[in-house]
Amino acid sequence: MVSFLVSFALLPRIFIDLMYEDYSGTDVLLASILLLIGIILIILFIIWGPKLYLAIAVLINSLFDGKKITLKEAYKQTEGKYWSILGSLICIFLMGNLSTFAFQSMNIVFTFDFIFHILFRAYVWSSFYLIYPVIALEQKGKNALGKTRRMVKRNHGAILVLYLLTTSLLNIIYSLASTMLENYFINILALTLIHYTIFFFVFPFAQTVIVVVYRMLIINETFED
Repeated sequence: MVSFLVSFALLPRIFIDLMYEDYSGTDVLLASILLLIGIILIILFIIWGPKLYLAIAVLINSLFDGKKITLKEAYKQTEGKYWSILGSLICIFLMGNLSTFAFQSMNIVFTFDFIFHILFRAYVWSSFYLIYPVIALEQKGKNALGKTRRMVKRNHGAILVLYLLTTSLLNIIYSLASTMLENYFINILALTLIHYTIFFFVFPFAQTVIVVVYRMLIINETFED
């Protein structure tokens, strides 16, 4: 979800570039439409996105338990957890973008610096890899960030690899391609559509892996206790 929001958050910058570069009126109009769509989608994601991710975790976990429930029923089970997940995601997002903020404030730029930022975000997000199932599947939502960090800590290396393979690798490929096509707006638009088409198919697998890891670590914690 966060990579989705970040991508659409770049639309204003693309729009400004189009206004000052030698682009056709059609490109500017298309960018304006995309900007409007992006703003609407960001608002919708902020309202429903966090709980939808929780509902998906509930749904996948129920399937593993042999229970058949609908996404609507899973969504109902996330009542009262909106602010917990939203606050957690904001905290992780801010921590994950510390390198970007620092580099921009100090005007540090080097070739393919975006790869460094993606890897830094991967390290941070993998540290809280289980935030969705922890909040979605546990009754006590207090200190969810601390709980998921403790669960991940002993297996951070393996979880980081999982995160890189299921999330970061696609973002790196997309960013590399975008850099090579940075002066071709229509090509970047087509690339973005391809990126999210692939993401659509990778997403269910990535979310299933998160729930599987959570269930395995919960079982390990039970045995240790």
